[in-house]
Amino acid sequence: MPKTTKKTNNPFAKFQGTPEHKAYIESIDYEITYRKLTMAEDDAFNIRLLEGSTKDSQELNVKAGVEIKYEKLSTMLIDPKVTVDDLKAMDSGVGAVIIDILTVIEKGDMIDQEGN
Repeated sequence: MPKTTKKTNNPFAKFQGTPEHKAYIESIDYEITYRKLTMAEDDAFNIRLLEGSTKDSQELNVKAGVEIKYEKLSTMLIDPKVTVDDLKAMDSGVGAVIIDILTVIEKGDMIDQEGN
C-alpha cells in the first residue's frame, strides 16, 4: 500500500489576515502601501452597487458607486492614509489618480472607468 502524506498546511492561509502590500503609482510618483479588502468588505460594496437590480434588469446604483469609489480607496490605503472627506475635498484631477491606484491594487479585477 503506497504511503500518503497528509497535508497540514491550510491552502487558504495566504488569504487570511490583512497583509500589507506595496505598489508604485506612476501618476503621483509614489509607492503606496495598501491592504486588500476582506471578502465581507468587497461583498458589502458589491451589494450596495447592485442594490435595486433584478435578474432581468441589472443596473448599477450610480450614487452608491460614487461613494464606493472613495470608501474603497480610503479603506485600502495605509500610506498615504486618506479619508473619504479628504478625497471629496480634492479637485477633480484626483479622479484619474484614484483610477490608477485602484487599477494597480486590483490587478486585473474588473473595474469600470469611474474606478468603482
